Amino acid sequence: MDTARLAAEFHRTLASGGPFMVVGHAGNGERTHPAHAYGGHPVSPASCRPPPDRIAGLLGRAGLVGTARLKRDHP
Repeated sequence: MDTARLAAEFHRTLASGGPFMVVGHAGNGERTHPAHAYGGHPVSPASCRPPPDRIAGLLGRAGLVGTARLKRDHP
């Protein structure tokens, strides 16, 4: 399922005015290929970390209203 359809499905299933929180890793759209997961376990997935504004835009187009945004910078 693509991200836009996923956001629309969240909007469809939430109670009107109900709270909704999105948590994840954001970035600048770069694709990453980590070699190890938490605990040092080997993995081989590819992932993409979209920019926060893109995520907010997709959610907004699906009808969800953002009220706050928190960003934690990693050292």
